[in-house]
Amino acid sequence: MNPAMKELQFQNSEVFEAIFKYATTSILLVEEQGYIKLTNPQADKLFGYHPGELLDQQIEILIPEEQKNNQNLIKSYFSSPEHRNLGTRLETSARKKDGSVFPVEISLVHYNTSQPTVIVFITDITYRRQTEHALYEDEKRLRDIIQSTTDAFMGFSTDWRYLYLNDRALNILAKAKEEVLGKTIWEVFPHKLGDHFEHEFRSRHQKENTPFTIKSRYEKTWWQIRISQYDGGMAFICSDITETRNAFEAQHESEQQFSVIFNSSPAAISISELETGIVKDINQSHTMLFGFSKDEVVGKTSTQSGLAKSNDERGKIIHSIRQKGPVRNFDTVAFHKNGYVINLLVSADIVYLAGKEYLWVNSTDISANKKAMEELRQLEERFAKAFRASPVALSISSMMDGRMIEVNNGFLQLFEYSMDEVIGKTAGELNMYPSALERQNTIAQLRAQGYIRNKQLVCNTKSNTKIDVIFSMEMMELHGEACVITTAIDITDKKKAEDKLKSYTDLLEQKVTERTLELTQALEREKEVSDMKSRFVSIASHEFRTPLSTILSSTYLLEQIKDNDTEKNKHFNRIRSAVKNLTFILTEFLSLDKLEQQKVTIENELFDIDTLASEVIDEVRIAYRLSLPVEYTHRGPRLIIQDKRIVRNVLLNIVSNAAKYSPPDKIIKLRTEVNQEKLLIHIKDEGIGIPLVDQKNIFAKFFRASNASHIQGTGLGLSIAKRYIELVEGSIDFKSSPGEGTEFEIILPV
Repeated sequence: MNPAMKELQFQNSEVFEAIFKYATTSILLVEEQGYIKLTNPQADKLFGYHPGELLDQQIEILIPEEQKNNQNLIKSYFSSPEHRNLGTRLETSARKKDGSVFPVEISLVHYNTSQPTVIVFITDITYRRQTEHALYEDEKRLRDIIQSTTDAFMGFSTDWRYLYLNDRALNILAKAKEEVLGKTIWEVFPHKLGDHFEHEFRSRHQKENTPFTIKSRYEKTWWQIRISQYDGGMAFICSDITETRNAFEAQHESEQQFSVIFNSSPAAISISELETGIVKDINQSHTMLFGFSKDEVVGKTSTQSGLAKSNDERGKIIHSIRQKGPVRNFDTVAFHKNGYVINLLVSADIVYLAGKEYLWVNSTDISANKKAMEELRQLEERFAKAFRASPVALSISSMMDGRMIEVNNGFLQLFEYSMDEVIGKTAGELNMYPSALERQNTIAQLRAQGYIRNKQLVCNTKSNTKIDVIFSMEMMELHGEACVITTAIDITDKKKAEDKLKSYTDLLEQKVTERTLELTQALEREKEVSDMKSRFVSIASHEFRTPLSTILSSTYLLEQIKDNDTEKNKHFNRIRSAVKNLTFILTEFLSLDKLEQQKVTIENELFDIDTLASEVIDEVRIAYRLSLPVEYTHRGPRLIIQDKRIVRNVLLNIVSNAAKYSPPDKIIKLRTEVNQEKLLIHIKDEGIGIPLVDQKNIFAKFFRASNASHIQGTGLGLSIAKRYIELVEGSIDFKSSPGEGTEFEIILPV
């Protein structure tokens, strides 16, 4: 190779090295097996690696998992090793050393060396993506704004074809988007109407962005149009200003109506500048009232024209308006042109006309009423003297809210209040009525009738002393306000005397009634005791006969038996059973007697309901020789506080009845449950049941159902159980069907 060629090759090598080293684009050299053979500094920096750290690494280290197919793309590039570019740039994702993924654009170029190699040019397009996304969001935001605006937006080409319409524009045209887009105004509208449309816009459009107003030829609608031109077309923004236009016309009409009202008002009206006091206008009534013509008043202040001696009253009115709002019925004076004084009742307010503040004043002549008002004042003074001097309690209150306006000394002495404690308060706030309901009824009666005469009521004084009063109420008008005048006369002493006399009479009647009741109760008690004795004798003679006979016969047989222990035990058991039966009968009579004489006291204690129920079941099974066990279940806490004797008596009575009136081979189910401070007892048998006609008397003393006469019993068990249950404030209920059995449900507080 000649020196010139060597020099050129050397220079090319230096140029390539400089380009490779200082290029702002990341460059990788990758051999056919996917190993990275060379990287430039920009590539190391882009992927976060130290210089040389990527050498001999597989290219897949720079490829995210979801982009692994790009590795195959590079390898497939070697299938055609001719010198070529892999089409256009490819947008994909790359992975940095720290694992973060970012968007890139790559280009592949084949490079022939001793072995096939590809040069990979990589450009970070993160910023471009962000810019494109921001641009997209801006465009979307603009589209959303145009779509959501209440104005109609239409885009046209230069030949009047619709390029874009928002929903508002489509609503105005009453057409679907596909009926409009791409079509000219002459295709959308009748041809003449299209010409009119074009003419209106062209003739009224003076320069870009200058709005103009048109009125629809076919509808009573006003539109304000803004046009913006751009290359290839123009945009129209159409705002419906019908309401604004109508409001303007309504305001114009209102101003005309105001002028009519102003000039025809019977009240004298003046309008003056708030700051200077110069009168701008007066009406005809003002001229008639004060005698000054419009020329003599307008353009001057009230002092300059002679209507007022000073501006003090005007200043007070303006200050009051500033502090409290419009002035109503302000009492003042002004002067007639002839010099005499006119008494006025003035209403005033600050109004805004053409952006400036004015004082609006309505004046009414009340001179003719002054004499009548003075006479009324004198009459009120005489009434006030009589009101205060009356010994009867008098009060005047507002009908609207019931608040006291005036009371006399008789009222203050009767109810023990001072004047300051009463004025402004209601009778309800002073707690004068015995109840809120009584107060409501009294007010309702007053509103319905307009008056109340001589109503007796017990009222409260300040010291909460009860006093009896007779009061009357009358509706009246005071200074234009609906009021109530109330008179109250204390009849407490009279009432006490009447009550004392009545109490003596009532006491005598009560004594007679009590004595009669005592005698009646004694007779009833004696009769009841006699009936109980008769029933006891009848039942005892019947119920005691069988156990006693059993005891007697078993005792005689025991004497005859010498060495047979089995027979002896059988008779001993018969004796024990008979004695238990007698004991049970006597216990029932004793329990009934205690209950009748109210000698049963409740003695609560802590016990195990599960254990108690099991003991009762064992006792009943032995006594009635049950073939099947009693099915017993319990739910909830076992330890409860209640009168254990009462609970045991109730359980024993109900479970014994279930065993007594059921065949020995039928199941008896007992369930107890403790829940929410209550003990629930549920007993179900499959016995003879209770006839429907007998169920209403089942808890009566000595009562036995018609189908139980052949079964031993006193008829007291359920009556005693119910009495015990009621004693501890519990409840008992049952349901029964003859031949199908009976269910009892008992609820006791625990």
